[in-house]
Formats: sequence, structure tokens, C-alpha cells
Amino acid sequence: MENELTDFLRRIPWANRTLLENFFGVGSFEKMLAQNSPCIESITHTDGKTYYSLSPGNYHLLPGIPRREMVREYMAENFGYVIFNTAESPCKNADLRVYLEDQDVWVRVWGDMGHVSPESLQMFRIPPVFGNGLLDIILTCQSRERVSFLRTLAESRWENAQQNSVEIAEIRNGAGKSVRPYLDLRLDMDYYLPDFEKYPKFSTDQVPACNDTRKRQISIQEVRSSRTGLLSAGLSAGTYDLLRFIACNPFFRKEEIGILFGGDSCNAGDYEACEKEWKRMMGIIGDVDRLENMGLLKCIVKGPMKETYIPTWQAVDLLAAFHGTLPVWLNRYSQWPLRNFEKKDFDDFRSYMDEDHPYFDSHCFYLQKWGETRHEHQELCRQFGAALVLGARSLKSEYGVGIEVSGMTTISSNLKISTISRGKQIIRQLHPDGCCTISRTTGFKTRKWKVFFEIERNTNGKKDLLGKLEKYRKFIPAARQFYKGYEDVILIFFFDDSGAGQGMILDKCGMLLETMKRYGITGCTGLLSDARNIPEGWLPKHGDSEENACGHMYLYGRHMWLTTDSWPKRTKGPLPGIFTVL
Repeated sequence: MENELTDFLRRIPWANRTLLENFFGVGSFEKMLAQNSPCIESITHTDGKTYYSLSPGNYHLLPGIPRREMVREYMAENFGYVIFNTAESPCKNADLRVYLEDQDVWVRVWGDMGHVSPESLQMFRIPPVFGNGLLDIILTCQSRERVSFLRTLAESRWENAQQNSVEIAEIRNGAGKSVRPYLDLRLDMDYYLPDFEKYPKFSTDQVPACNDTRKRQISIQEVRSSRTGLLSAGLSAGTYDLLRFIACNPFFRKEEIGILFGGDSCNAGDYEACEKEWKRMMGIIGDVDRLENMGLLKCIVKGPMKETYIPTWQAVDLLAAFHGTLPVWLNRYSQWPLRNFEKKDFDDFRSYMDEDHPYFDSHCFYLQKWGETRHEHQELCRQFGAALVLGARSLKSEYGVGIEVSGMTTISSNLKISTISRGKQIIRQLHPDGCCTISRTTGFKTRKWKVFFEIERNTNGKKDLLGKLEKYRKFIPAARQFYKGYEDVILIFFFDDSGAGQGMILDKCGMLLETMKRYGITGCTGLLSDARNIPEGWLPKHGDSEENACGHMYLYGRHMWLTTDSWPKRTKGPLPGIFTVL
């Protein structure tokens, strides 16, 4: 039986119960739901909300529920539920499209969940059609750093956007932030208006096909099976964060994942805090086991990376859908070591296919051999990253210093930043061994630094090291344009000096610091031996598991780093610009 509810769900599939009750009224919704119960499906998501769609349900859309919920709630809060009379969500290439009658303007809204490379998002890979009378809004639940990336991409890739027709807004903590009506949006400092005249135009002729093999555009929904989509009903936003953490930090054991993902260190004498932290860690370990049973994580059973975890292709698929992109775009633009499925992989992939899953070559899987062939180097990357995270937590726990490490990536990051040089758009890119954000809170003020690090096992000669620095010389000035609100971008070279004479390595450190100083790069160099020989008084207490995870390193010691701040005095100190001696 056709009525207003079925029309609504046709335009806005998987609408949650709260939205429907607010739009129709509780009594009217219940009555129409009873009348149409045979042709309506419902799913209770792990967030506790119930979502409704016409039968047969389009399960391909389930992984994008958190993104579309952010967009729908934001628009309802700021313009009222009446807007859903003309809304379509999702629409072609956007998460929501709606006509605002009182302002005579069509609005398209995209949600950005952050973390993955913005170059890989569908809105930039397939630029939408623009025209007069359109307002486009991009909402991100990330920081202003993310807004800067989105702004530059909108300026450079949306060639036909009308001047002042695009707004990019930051939503703090993923919740809708109240704003004034459309005509006053540009007065709000949380909104960024791209200046399209500054940037060269991106021709639509340059838009790559979504599917490299077939060379024709396909939608995000066409490359995902219902079976895979249904898995997302059991995944919360926190579970997606856990999957993304493992994708950015592969080849960790589940105990290490439990220690490093969220949580905090606690003083040994605070039994209540220690018990709470232990329960949290065991809960994360249980989540890792559950994700493995769901087929979203793979445990490596033999070789040098034994008992460590990497995501399966299904996890990559769901993460791509959660963020509004395709696995093949993540392969091209993200830092994850992925490879496209090829014809020779077809037999292995066939068992996962169904009638809605025809494009096996649009999927990617994680490269296991990537870590195994360089396992000694990767182990140092893992330990260095863990030492940064756990050392910061220990400082906070032992001394009350507000140090936090976020956004940790311990893989060869495929970082790309767009810049404008001589009127042309240039993509600056390099591959550091990892990166993170370090923040320090003093009172009500928080200062942040973006940190790139290179782990050296003394296998690279001076010429190779200078080649790396030459790439950073071009990259870091561009990066500073995007990390607005950050104090600086810092480069760390960390040497494993366990198998070579320190004299040779210190000579390389001196050359690096002199060159960094000449290039205007803030940076430092450190030795593994110093990181493992910090005076006892400066070494906060770790548990045995934490000590093993970080390889007994402590990276925040008083006399460990040679820095560009103090060079050429050759005196060792803390990380440059970040820490004052406690």
C-alpha cells in the first residue's frame, strides 16, 4: 500500500526511527508502518537506533549510515525536519540533496569522516555537475587541518563551481553545530569559502574512470555485495576506528593493539584506574577476536610477522564505503599498502561473489609480503610508534603533563599534498616511514605539532639520505599551508645503531642537521641506544606488556635528541620546540 511513508523511504532509505517520528509524528508513523509492514524492512544498528527501508533493502548503503546520519541530523537541526519533504539522501554523488523553499536554493551536502586521504573521496574523484542556484556544503567531523585539505581540493578540482557557492564546515565531535540561515553562513568563522579564482581549473576530461579495468564509471554501490554490506550493521563508529587503526598500523599483535588503541596509562598505586584500564584493554582484544571471526581481520599464522593482524579485503571494502570512496581510490591515494585484485586472483575471490557483486577488479587486498620482506625495519617502526604513544601517556600519568599522540601511522605513508607553483597545480608527495600529531595542553591552551619520522637501519648512504631531504625540502613548505593551527612540522631521523659504529652514524646525523637547518626544516636525529639508556629517574613506569610493545624505548628523555634548534653546538635535548624539561 503506497502512502507518505513508502514515498519517504524511497527517497531516503535507511532513515532512523527518530527522524521518521519527528517528521510524521509518532502516531502517524506507527499507523503507516503497520499498514506497510510487509514491504518495509528494519535493522537495529549497533548504535542502538532502528533504521527502516523499503523491501528488498539496499544493504549496500548500510556502511554509509554514520556519514549520512551526520548530514541528516545537521540539516534537520539547522533547517527543521520540514526540509525532508523535498530531500533525497543519498542522491547522485552526494549524501543529501534538498530544496530550501524559503531561500529558493538547492543544497547538496557531503559528509566527511576524516582520516583517509581527501583526494580519494568520491566528491573529488567524480566532480558533481554545478550550476546557478546551488549551494554545496561539505561537513567534516575532523579538525581545521582537515578543512584546509578539503578547501584546497574543492578549489582545484571543482572547476565549474560558482563563486561563493561552496561552504566547508567543521562539526565538532561529530554533532550538529547550530548555525544561522544560509544567507548568514559566510559570517560564521567555522565556515571556509574556497577562492576558486586563485587556483588553476581542473578539466573534467581528466576525471579517471572509477574502475580501471573496464574504463567506465560505476557507482560505489555497484562494487559492494549485500553480504559485505550486512556486516556493517554490527559495526559501531568505534569499531570502524579500530579497523582504521589496524589498517594504518598493521602487523601489531592483538595485545599491542589493546594497549595502543585508546586508553591511558595509570600509576601503579592507583588500583582502581589500573583495573579499569585492564578491562578496557581486554575489551579491545575481544573486539579484535570478534572482527577476525567476522572475516574482517586476518591473523598471520607463520613467518616473521606471526600472530600479527592485517585487514582483509572485506574490511578495506567497508572502510571505503564508510568514508564515501572506493577501494581502488584508497589504493591510489591512501597510505595503506594495497593491491588491486587481478584476473589471477579470480578463483580465490569467486566464493565471495553474488549477483550484486560483479566488479571483483574494483576491490583491493592488503599486502602481507610488504611487511614480511622488511620485517626488521617494520618492527622498529612499530616500536618507535608505540614508544611515542606510551611515553606520552606515561608523562601524563606520572607528571600530569598534557601530552597526547594521535593519528599514528607506522607504515610507509603515501602522503600527497597539493600546491600551486607558477600558476600550476603540483602534487607534492613522499613516503615517510610514519607520521603522527603530538599535542601539549597547558591550562586552556593546546599546541600541536605534525611529526614525520624516518627509521634508518644504517643501510642508506649519505647520498640517499640527502635525496630524502631534498623531497622534504619541497614537501614541508607545502605541508605547512595545510597544517594550520599547528606550531610546526617536525622531521625525525631515528637510527638503529646496534650493529654499527656510532662514529659513522653521528657523522650522518651532523650532515642531516646541517642540511635541514639550511633548508629551513625543524628536525632532530636520535639513536636507538640513547632511547634504551635513559636515566632511571626519567623513565616513567611501564607494565611489562607496554615495555615489550615499545621495545624498551623512551623517546621523551632530557638528553637524547640532536636538534636543528641547538645545532651545531652538538648538545642533546628534548624533541625540538615540544617539551620543556619537567
